[in-house]
Amino acid sequence: KKYFNSEIIKILFDGQINSFSGQKLEISFTQGVSILLNMSIENNEVINFNYDSKNPIFQTDSTIIDSPIALSLNGFFSLFNRSSSRSRGRIRRSFPLQYMDLTEKFSEIDGSPSPIISNPEILEEIKKIINGTVEYNRNRRTFSFSRPNQVEINISNLATGIKSFVVLQLLLLSGNINPHSILRIDEPEIHLHPKWEIEYARIIVELSKAGIPIIISTHSPYFIKALTVYSKNYQITENIKVYYGKANESGLTTFDDITLNLQPFLITLSEPMQQLFLDS
Repeated sequence: KKYFNSEIIKILFDGQINSFSGQKLEISFTQGVSILLNMSIENNEVINFNYDSKNPIFQTDSTIIDSPIALSLNGFFSLFNRSSSRSRGRIRRSFPLQYMDLTEKFSEIDGSPSPIISNPEILEEIKKIINGTVEYNRNRRTFSFSRPNQVEINISNLATGIKSFVVLQLLLLSGNINPHSILRIDEPEIHLHPKWEIEYARIIVELSKAGIPIIISTHSPYFIKALTVYSKNYQITENIKVYYGKANESGLTTFDDITLNLQPFLITLSEPMQQLFLDS
């Protein structure tokens, strides 16, 4: 409870997690009839926190990818790791937890990759898509991107779309994408060409087939459709669940299972374009 207040609400959510209307926030996770987690948050502070500590879901790691910008911050965090403990405390409070976590996981392969690289075949797939791979540069104390017979490119100078795939490369190289770690990706389509959205979705499906638990939020019809098509092609349709969030009459968001019928989601996304044609 103390950790959730100080680290999640104050740092990750910058002290604002309740709705602007001031309503109490109730969060509950269930598995069948069993309640795994139940918590109440009021005035941006946890007032009730109960969970089943013996359940394996609370004993796994979690990685959040909400932007490839974490790659550009890697050099800065290298300096952070060499600073005094007091300075590290101040810096840690100034940066989002997910960026700190990502760069710390990247740093695990400084010098050499993990001796246990999960899913090397998927690493090769990513390498083919972006026609290159990332390596740790000891002299610069950061990562460089290289392609066959070309000069190494500093990671900061890469197109953001390539960085999106490089983040997955580094997490695979460090062994942080595995069946015991939940991968959470927020709107991966933002920096991707539609063709690469589809390729990214294919990689996600391959990771899911390998037993990686993944949660993704997206507004992209390309991405959602690609997930359903590739999950069928790879014969893992039972692994994929698609939920569509929408506000009900009282203003609360509900999530409907649309796995077998994407139409409500696709219609909603097509409305802005239809309106443009009507206005033109």
